Amino acid sequence: MPSTMPSDPILAAAFATASAHDGFGSVESSIDCVRCSAKHAGAPAHFELQRRGDVYWVRMVTSDRWLSESVEGQILEGDPLDELLEEELADLGWRGTIGALKHFRDEQKVYVYEHQVPANSTHSAAESAALFLIAYAKTFHELGDMSSGAGDA
Repeated sequence: MPSTMPSDPILAAAFATASAHDGFGSVESSIDCVRCSAKHAGAPAHFELQRRGDVYWVRMVTSDRWLSESVEGQILEGDPLDELLEEELADLGWRGTIGALKHFRDEQKVYVYEHQVPANSTHSAAESAALFLIAYAKTFHELGDMSSGAGDA
């Protein structure tokens, strides 16, 4: 993804926050997406904040089947991903309810885990979007083969 500064102020703020956060590898952006590489994953994976229409989505994407299965297996055996995400968001100071996880394989044969970033009366849309992106990285860092054990997200 070639880096182009998003014109959307929410994506631009999330790009700035993600660039300053040490839990990501590279941070890139396009007109409608901020994409951050997972820092210590066992296979290539990215965290994305996308705008689709008037809705923002935070996602973890990987084309590696085994990485996706390792994450999915741990979610099925342990706490639901929604609960883990809510805990990370609470640790970051975000309060509110989140929607349900969507998990699928898209047309490009990429495995996707995603949540819609909800409106929140306590935080601005830009703050919520940035917090969701960081919380997603922190949540997934602890799952499956997303961490080689080096450092924290």
